[in-house]
Order: sequence, then C-alpha cells, then structure tokens
Amino acid sequence: MKIVAVSDTHQAYLKNMPAGDILIHAGDFSLLPKNSYENRELMLSELSDLKNWFDSIRHLYKHTILVPGNHDWIFEVDYNFASKFMGETLVLNDSSVTLEGLKIWGTPINLEYRNWAFNRAAGEEILRHYNMIPKDTDILVTHGPPLKILDQAYPQKNSPHLGDQDLLSTVEGLKLKAHIFGHIHGSHGTLVRGETTYINASIMDEAYEPSFSPIIFEV
Repeated sequence: MKIVAVSDTHQAYLKNMPAGDILIHAGDFSLLPKNSYENRELMLSELSDLKNWFDSIRHLYKHTILVPGNHDWIFEVDYNFASKFMGETLVLNDSSVTLEGLKIWGTPINLEYRNWAFNRAAGEEILRHYNMIPKDTDILVTHGPPLKILDQAYPQKNSPHLGDQDLLSTVEGLKLKAHIFGHIHGSHGTLVRGETTYINASIMDEAYEPSFSPIIFEV
C-alpha cells in the first residue's frame, strides 16, 4: 500500500503530486491567524480552495484523508459543516477508518499553545483524546509530533524539542506501522524507531516557504 503524506501546506496547493493508494494531509491547510475564527468568509474561502485541490488530484488516489491542524479554525467552529463540505475526502476527528485492511486513526488535538484551534492542556485534558486511540491502530495521524521525534524548528542548530510528552507516552504503548504529523516545519523527514516509521510531512519550512516535497512510503 503506497501512502503519500503532506502537512502544513498553508494555502500552497502543490502541483505534480506523486500518485499513491492513499493521500493523507496532517493539517494546517489554512494560513489564518489564531484569532480569525469569527471570520467565516475567509474560512470558507480557504476551505473551498482545499476542496478544489483535493478534487483536482483525486484521480491519483483511491482514498484521500484530512486531519485538521491548529490553523484550521473552520473545523473547530463548525466541524459537521466543514467535514461534509469536503465531499469525498474523509475528515478524521478522534475517529478511524479502515482502508484495504489498514486501520487509520486521526486526531487534530494539539498540545496547548497560544490559544490556537484544537488546543488541549498537557495531562488529563489531552489524554482524554489520546486514550481513545485503539490498540489495533496501524497508522496514527496527528497534527503535532511526539516529544523528541522530528520536533525541532531548527534541528541543525539543536533548537528546543517542541513535541508532546503525552503523545510520546501514548504512541510508545501502541504497535503502529506509521505515525504521520507535521506542525514543526523545520523537522520535515522520516525516522524509524522500532517497527514504527515516524513522518513529519510538513511542506513549509520555518519561513513559510514550500521547500519540502510530499513523503511517500509503503506499508
């Protein structure tokens, strides 16, 4: 099964996408700032752009999946509307889908930071979401990374680790084939630890330039 992963596209709709069986977007298609959740016109404009992009490349994939990120306010404000608007693209929000034998769980919940969308405090509040992840999950999609796994804005400068300790503890208790995320743009890439492939699929770099390519992997 060939999977194509992207994240943090921030209104950069890539052309010449690689083909695969499943396309997974791990959030932050939007460029809206943190206090824009009342601007429905702008939210709908970006959502429409996203749907048009998915529809334009749908012929390359059997399935397309979106897990929203912290910029993607329309899904926090009006999830039912936004998820239906996406049509054939499946939106996962603390939920799963099984595609050709692979169980994929997605959650947009992210470690609390500056009052963005889907923020939850560390500890009990965020664990209420992570504890919902089934033990038989094959692929986990979150927006943010686990602690010390592809979670540095500037790894070449040994910048601070920005990942989530509660998420790390959760994934260490699972037998995942892959964990896809983004959020920390500068750590785009893959890391294999045990039987799990960790994928930071961010397209943008820390300057919000679309510097990275989609990541393709097989399970």
